[in-house]
This record gives sequence, structure tokens and C-alpha cells, in this order.
Amino acid sequence: MKKNLPLLLGVKNNQALKKIKFTPLFICAACSILFAIIYIIWGRGGNLAGLGVIVILGTGICCLFIYFILRIIFKDKIRGQVITELLIILIAGFYYYSNNGEVILHLPPDFKGHLLFVFGVEKKQPLSRNSFFDPDIDIDVPASGIIITSSRPKYPIVIIYKKKDLTRKLKAGYDIPLKNGSLNCNNKNYLYIIFGFGSMEPVLQAESLQHKKEWICSGIHNQAKAD
Repeated sequence: MKKNLPLLLGVKNNQALKKIKFTPLFICAACSILFAIIYIIWGRGGNLAGLGVIVILGTGICCLFIYFILRIIFKDKIRGQVITELLIILIAGFYYYSNNGEVILHLPPDFKGHLLFVFGVEKKQPLSRNSFFDPDIDIDVPASGIIITSSRPKYPIVIIYKKKDLTRKLKAGYDIPLKNGSLNCNNKNYLYIIFGFGSMEPVLQAESLQHKKEWICSGIHNQAKAD
């Protein structure tokens, strides 16, 4: 009996392996979980490394859960399961891609002062993607440094800053500080994000910002009267 034990264990392992079908979701799950484990043991990262590991590990577990659900549904119909899994991966990938764009703000050359981005203003142009296959939103910032949209803040913001012969791509909140606020116009509050560029005297900065806020509220008020 002891001599036959390794053989029996080998048969059981082979049967277990036969039950596992290396479908697309199973492969994604295995790779995600393996990567998360390796990163936990040997990886290094910044402040968001832990969150990244949780997301990757959670993705792997979700893929594994869907895999077992489909195994119950399709049983031995492996072809149908593979097709279904590929469709799920394509839909999930497209959803992620279409919702993973950036708002790219192109500043005028040598821009100085405040860039004020105001959201949720009725009857203003909504943010729209460049095309069906390009989820980014490119906006040329006017010389006034004011952008007004009816959309809500949803996408990460990237700023293209040109100074003389230097062009920099600045990620909002990382490469350049930002400040969130609320602008009250006609008893309505509008969210805004503000950035500062170039060196200005503190008094001039405050006056410039206040002037822009008044200009925005005046435009909203005039539009409401016209309607």
C-alpha cells in the first residue's frame, strides 16, 4: 500500500489538473495573484504601492470567481466558456480604456498667473473625448486662464506648460499643486480647481484671482438674465 501511495497521489493530482481549465480568466487570475504575492514579498513602491497590490489582488480574485461560476454554467463545454471569457475581458478592457482618459490642458507659451477650471455651469460646453478611440480630452487654455464647463470633475488633469524652449508635462496634484474650492454665483455653488504659474506678488495674485472669479460670476449672471 505504501508503495502505491505516490502513484495514487499522482492520479489524484492529475484528476485535479484535468478539472482545471486554463482559460483566459484563469490565466489572468493566476498571473494577477502571483504578481501581487511576488510584489508583497520583494517589491518596493511609493505611497500608493499598497493600494496597487490590493487592486491587482482583487482583480485576480474576481477573475477566479467568475471563472468558477462559468465552469458551473458551461461544465465541460470549454469552447463556450473561452468565448464568453474573451467577451468579458474585451468589454472590461474597453470600459477601462474609455474611462481612463485625461484632461490635457495646453497653456499659452510663457503663461503666468492663475488657471481657473470651473465645473458644473449650466449651458456651457461639456468635456468630450477627442474621438471614439482616444479617451483623452485636449483643451487649449485661453489667455484669460479661465475654463468653464458643464461637466463634473471626473478625469485626472495634465497640463502642458511651455516656457521659452522648454515644454513640460505636469500631472496635477503631483508635479504641480492644486487647490479645490467652491465659487458662489447667484446663490449657486460651482466647484473649481485652481493652479498657479509664474512668480507674482501676493497682492497681485489675490487681485488677479478675485477679478477672474468676478468675471465668471458676471458671465453666469448675464447668461441667466438672457435666458
